[in-house]
Amino acid sequence: MKPTNNYTSLYDQKNKVSLWNLSACQPYKFENKTWYFPFLGSFGYKGFFDLSQAQIEREYLEKEGFDTRIRSVNAWSTLGWFKDPILSNLLNKTEAQIAETLFHELTHNTLFLKNQLQFNENLASFFGKKASIDYLNFFYGPNAEQMTDYLSDLEDSEKFGNTY
Repeated sequence: MKPTNNYTSLYDQKNKVSLWNLSACQPYKFENKTWYFPFLGSFGYKGFFDLSQAQIEREYLEKEGFDTRIRSVNAWSTLGWFKDPILSNLLNKTEAQIAETLFHELTHNTLFLKNQLQFNENLASFFGKKASIDYLNFFYGPNAEQMTDYLSDLEDSEKFGNTY
């Protein structure tokens, strides 16, 4: 991964959510609405630092007939353009989940292809998981409780389609 100064500082959220993603699709279809951003390309979600702005856009999309979802986000990547902080709410996760999230976001800093959101997210998810296993193995060993818990979480996530 490309070395950066990202995730070397902490932003204290004071137990409040500070970032939300809005996604939308046509009813009964698994086709995301896409938003286009210069330099970055198309995305199947839109991020907001202000929940009320996300809700306003959601209301507009619902009037247009879309099904919508707003969800909180634990981290983001500005692809190395700015120095991204660790959000304090991320620290409520397990060490392995924190590692996976940070490795995921750092992957975006290393490789991000315009208009290839699915590839970018799949790649970051793959490296996030694999790097977290290497991290746990290096610091705790292959039979440590942290490793077995994390591998069990991954297995459950794969079986049930849940993410944390």
